[in-house]
Amino acid sequence: MKTPVKITLAIFAAGFLAIAAIVACGLLYYFTSKSLPVSQQDKRVTVTATDLIPYYDDYSPDTNFETYDKVRYIDQSVTVTYEYDSPYEDEPYILVQAIHDVNRRDSNTTFLLEWSSYGFAMKMEDSNLSVQEVSSFYTAGDRSRFANISYQDELVGHFFVAQKGSSVYTFVISGFRMDDPTIWQELFDQRIAELNPR
Repeated sequence: MKTPVKITLAIFAAGFLAIAAIVACGLLYYFTSKSLPVSQQDKRVTVTATDLIPYYDDYSPDTNFETYDKVRYIDQSVTVTYEYDSPYEDEPYILVQAIHDVNRRDSNTTFLLEWSSYGFAMKMEDSNLSVQEVSSFYTAGDRSRFANISYQDELVGHFFVAQKGSSVYTFVISGFRMDDPTIWQELFDQRIAELNPR
């Protein structure tokens, strides 16, 4: 029978190897990734800060605060990321990711990971933040999930993940409320329908 010390060391070693494997995979992904030019199609399916102008009075976003990034990874998946991060408190924070996997099976996993990881990260960032799923508010693509983001029980943003074929689309906004389903339909229906695997 193993002594408590041996058991502890065995658990520690197993945990260390698991962490090392995760880190190694992360480093492999990072060092074998390749930056790609962002295409007009990529931008066409991205909901940007500028797209919100018709829905908010006296709102004039500055495109200097937005960034695009496109990366291909070792598994040949491609991720397009858009971020709008203004220093002004009266403007929203927006994060959009379109992840194009090589097949539907990988996309199924990505869909679940995007939903769980972003929700968990927001809760870890601030204990006053809460993410509450709203199942019947808005749907798009082959399947999707929608949630409200609240800070100290006040609605401050939204979190949305949709899957279309082998692509997964994630949208996070904080600082602006978009609690009319019509806004989501106008902004997202066509874009998600036109998601291009590459």
